[in-house]
Amino acid sequence: MTEIEMSAHIPAPGANAVPVSVTVQTTLATPVTGDTVTLTGPAGAVVAGTVIGAGTLRNFTPSAPLAYSTTYTVTVAGGQDDAGNVMSPASWSFTTAPEPTPGVSFYGDDAFMGGAYDDGVDYSLGARLSFSAVQAVTHIRWWVPADGEVPAAAAIYGDNNDTPVSMGDLAGVVAPTGGGWVSIPLEAELVPEPHRSYVATVLITTPLRRYPALLEAFAAGPVTRHGITYETGVFAVGSTLARPTQVYHSASYGVDVFVRPVPAGAPTGEAGAQQTAVFGETVTLHGTGSDDGTITSWTWRQISGPAVTLASIGPSRTFTAPTVPGLLVFGLTVTDDDGNTSVEDETVVAVHHNPTAAENLLPGMPKRCGTWWAWGIPQSSATVGPTA
Repeated sequence: MTEIEMSAHIPAPGANAVPVSVTVQTTLATPVTGDTVTLTGPAGAVVAGTVIGAGTLRNFTPSAPLAYSTTYTVTVAGGQDDAGNVMSPASWSFTTAPEPTPGVSFYGDDAFMGGAYDDGVDYSLGARLSFSAVQAVTHIRWWVPADGEVPAAAAIYGDNNDTPVSMGDLAGVVAPTGGGWVSIPLEAELVPEPHRSYVATVLITTPLRRYPALLEAFAAGPVTRHGITYETGVFAVGSTLARPTQVYHSASYGVDVFVRPVPAGAPTGEAGAQQTAVFGETVTLHGTGSDDGTITSWTWRQISGPAVTLASIGPSRTFTAPTVPGLLVFGLTVTDDDGNTSVEDETVVAVHHNPTAAENLLPGMPKRCGTWWAWGIPQSSATVGPTA
């Protein structure tokens, strides 16, 4: 049998400090059919995931983030080449990055300066936050007043969206004696999107239902520390965790987060300009990056929109536009030879049956309706309002 030959690998064989969210990719030197791709961890444990193959490209996307500081082995096995030769397996290994420390927070280790209250009411208490130069949000923090209890639930919401983007894991979290900060790890780290606000939220239901509050904390406007912009505290009444939206006297309710800042010397990646495409068209995403060393991996992912398959390896990816209209959002992160990963950058591709209709889907673009207005006036320099 002839061993399967591979011309490219992501991550590279023997790579260290690989992000736990990596998508494994390889390009076969020659076309092979009927092959399998598996990822195994310690003691040969098979990692669940999805394999996508197109031509000589093979992508394996794990169903969940990999474990930190763990060596994994990728094996491409079986199949036949064009001459009918049965191929013997080929494999390579890589090691994931160590578990990151929680990072920095808005309030730090200082005691929260607000008073403690008990209204006899169940509350979802939150902090409306935005982020800059932050790789990930890792924990929700909350100041437990003296005689208070840990939250009944915790989550982070995207602002204006009632579905949490990540839940807090309260297993093992206990209230400190005499009060103090508790840190609640997120079940999945949040990679914050640029120019978007989030609401870190805790649910307080256990009597005495004591909670902290500092009135007028943000009366002068948002405050930024360590890449965290604290816009205001918010609350909602109810015994079920919900995205809070009400503001009272610009108060803070002692809700905070831990974030992992972008390290000094981290690379930057750009996902390229927004694009339009018609049904069935081949689209190329053009990524670029810069670093004081060498960029060793380019990781693209589809964030939203009708699902497509990304092909090729390196800074660019291609896909076939779906046959349904929609906005497709993609994110790019790059990793350098020191193991540092960039903040995710996003781009948008609008897809429709013709270019004008696709362009009308792009955010921030003036809306056109073909060559003529409905009442027959040429629209070459006009725009249509929101009701069009």
